[in-house]
Amino acid sequence: MVPPTQSPSRGNDDLKRSRSLGDPAPSFRSIAIVIGCVLFYAIVRYHLLKGVPWHHFPLYVVNKASAVSAVFFFALALAFPAIRKTGNGEERRCALAGLVLVSIHAMISMLILNAGYFPMLFRDGKLNLTGEISLLLGIVALTIAVILATGALPPLRTFSERAGERLKVCTLALAGAHVYFLGIASWLKPSAWPGNLPPLTLVSFVVVVCALMARWHHRGNKEASGKSPE
Repeated sequence: MVPPTQSPSRGNDDLKRSRSLGDPAPSFRSIAIVIGCVLFYAIVRYHLLKGVPWHHFPLYVVNKASAVSAVFFFALALAFPAIRKTGNGEERRCALAGLVLVSIHAMISMLILNAGYFPMLFRDGKLNLTGEISLLLGIVALTIAVILATGALPPLRTFSERAGERLKVCTLALAGAHVYFLGIASWLKPSAWPGNLPPLTLVSFVVVVCALMARWHHRGNKEASGKSPE
């Protein structure tokens, strides 16, 4: 039996419906493109210009790329309501991508956290003040992100929407503070940047600041119009 042919209009309607329901394929492609671009930047800066040996690519360089990509997606998740009226699907996908990437970053960091990889964080074989502060900020940010993503604490289920948004802002701000303490020393020495390319920590910090500014601007517009901020 020959199956009935589908009319072009029916196919177009299905495609539109799929997109309206949040077909994940375009978002997954976008996620892969962003990660690929960040990884390419890391390869150029650290391997080709700075001369980091290629055997440090699997953990050291991939760790940097996963961290920056995570910050980028968390920033997008926070800023989506400010740049689009209907960004719920994209916001959720970006938040999930950020959570996966930051989990990878955390696991790799635990494996390579030593004075050989991060001499600026250690003194006499132990973490210095900068190292302890930056790691504490990162741990708190990751904890809040996991709680928000999983709803692990029952009280969070009854939080108001505004309280949830404040926690998201807090998470991103903590991530920004984390990279600030990690990279501020190198930010102040642009003459030492390989190929004049800024450190990935500085790139992450700028992304965080832009996302927070977009969110505050969006909230200000909502309040000015008499609507409750998202």
